[in-house]
Amino acid sequence: MFTVFAFGIGLLALAFVGPVPLRKGQYVSNAIKVITLATAAFVAVVASLFLLHFVRVLLLLAAIALSYPDSVRFSIVFAPLLLLCVLFVSLDLAIGVVGRSMLDSSREWLARVRSFSFIAGFAWLDWSAALFSDQSSSLS
Repeated sequence: MFTVFAFGIGLLALAFVGPVPLRKGQYVSNAIKVITLATAAFVAVVASLFLLHFVRVLLLLAAIALSYPDSVRFSIVFAPLLLLCVLFVSLDLAIGVVGRSMLDSSREWLARVRSFSFIAGFAWLDWSAALFSDQSSSLS
């Protein structure tokens, strides 16, 4: 399951950085760009596998260290944020590998997507923190 998710992120990275312009007659330059795209997909897959296993270990350690209700609360609050982090850190690394070969409009679009996901992550964190802090105060 983790491998399928990681390869999906690699394909997503290729889709995001895909509109790299290739020029007719410049075979060496085009080959370098294609190799760069393949390297970007590979970096995204490896980074997402590493980060997914890190998240899995983090949630496992939280389950060991915390009581069951606190472990569930921790997982509800942080698991979606960590999975978003896996996705966007992997894509950022892939975009960093591609560099200036990517079109400016694509980089601008990706920056907007990342900013909206960042805002959504903080909204999720605020909402769940408010929900669980209210619930924990009513239990005591």
